[in-house]
Amino acid sequence: RDFCLSRGLGDVYKRQYGRSVIVDSLLLIINITAAGIVLFMILGTWKFYRKMGEPGWKGLIPVYNLYLLYQKTWKRGLFIIYLCLFVMSSFLTVHTKENMIVLIAYAMVSSVIVLMDCILKYKIAKCFGYGVLFTIGLIITPFLFYPVLGYGKREFYV
Repeated sequence: RDFCLSRGLGDVYKRQYGRSVIVDSLLLIINITAAGIVLFMILGTWKFYRKMGEPGWKGLIPVYNLYLLYQKTWKRGLFIIYLCLFVMSSFLTVHTKENMIVLIAYAMVSSVIVLMDCILKYKIAKCFGYGVLFTIGLIITPFLFYPVLGYGKREFYV
């Protein structure tokens, strides 16, 4: 028999699935916490885009949300440059093992992408009335600072 009163249900579960109930309980708690954090970030992004004067759902569409950020805070044409550099960087990633010139080109293109991203985050912080320290927060932990912009009291202005 699989079940004996002296062993209990936990032993039967551990023998059948190879894990204890405690491990599964911890995994459940971690998954519920992660789902809560993701929901917090989605709602914060939604509110962030609402403050920019756009419907919140537009902030959830991956490339379009970046286009809107460039349009509202910087220049629309720079988004096209950013997108071209990103595609070029993806292409160069595949071919970096071939020669040193491609590797140097990849490093340069990636550096320009990072610089453009940092400037965009600075312009976003400025549009909400924040400074350099908030920009650093947006660069290092955007999953915390974008919801701060969304849930905060400060309004978006250009």
